[in-house]
Amino acid sequence: MAFPPKALCLVLVAVVCIQLSNATVIPVRCECLRTSTRPYSWRIIKEFSITPPHSHCKDTEIILTLHSVNPNTGKNDQRCLSPDLHQAKKLETCWNRYNSADFNTTTIALIQPV
Repeated sequence: MAFPPKALCLVLVAVVCIQLSNATVIPVRCECLRTSTRPYSWRIIKEFSITPPHSHCKDTEIILTLHSVNPNTGKNDQRCLSPDLHQAKKLETCWNRYNSADFNTTTIALIQPV
């Protein structure tokens, strides 16, 4: 049974789109325009991500996702943390340890104490 050329092209485009949606996206500019110079309570941090310096941003970016939800967007609030803070260095150590174990994740969720 042969597929019509149009159907085959449609399937090929769908497969390419699915593959591209799973790819890691590198932003074309710094995501953190301003960073916080004060640490955040560990209890309000839901997860965090670290973007290393790249061609469009010379700074390491530490983005915290907080438990609080923005009522306008319905999404969790995000804050950028200055990489010079002691808390940022602890998060970066955790990030390096976690990703050296071949997890290669984009975000790390913090486990809240019971």
